[in-house]
Amino acid sequence: MSEDWNLGKSENFCLTLSAGRSAEEIVEIYGADGNRAHWLSSDECFDTIEPTSTNTILRAGILEGWAFCIEFYNPIGSLNAIVRGLSSHTRTIVLFRTAKALAQFVYVVDGQLVESFEPGDPITTWGRSEHDFSRRVHERHPSPSQAITACLDVIAEHIGNELTTEILRGPLLSAVVDAPDWAALSRPDPRLQRTTPPGTPSTLGRRLRGPRGI
Repeated sequence: MSEDWNLGKSENFCLTLSAGRSAEEIVEIYGADGNRAHWLSSDECFDTIEPTSTNTILRAGILEGWAFCIEFYNPIGSLNAIVRGLSSHTRTIVLFRTAKALAQFVYVVDGQLVESFEPGDPITTWGRSEHDFSRRVHERHPSPSQAITACLDVIAEHIGNELTTEILRGPLLSAVVDAPDWAALSRPDPRLQRTTPPGTPSTLGRRLRGPRGI
């Protein structure tokens, strides 16, 4: 990471935040071996675990009572089964951007998709949570290059603390999922559920697909 790097500039990442969980719980939900997880700085992590075309490297920590996980290589945190597991009996926020420039913000409560949207494009909003995340992001009128940063600012307001570059560089629980089963994670049984029947129009815009597999 360069000195001026921040998460808003990343072109390929997935960030999840789950209320009331531990970092250890998070890496196990993702399918990593907790016995192989260690608290490492970013430099130590990527010196120890080499990214490959098939593995997923996890970096998990705690921020104001929310456990978070950040992935940059082959991220799986937006997949249906992971989101369902993270949100079981709690609340989970997912923010990701792919190498193909698809970005999405997702809010899930106890396995129920409540709200989702593409940052910077309010017409894509599906559903509406009591926290009205889409409105809060888009009332800032972010430019396309600032849409992810606007989401991160709203998340920081919501949880009461900011996920800074220093936190992401510092010691986090680091683990690896060697070969995720993408098909099973995308379409698990049971699947992640929507809070309203398919086809129900949102008052904010057209329906948007949620985490992959929905």
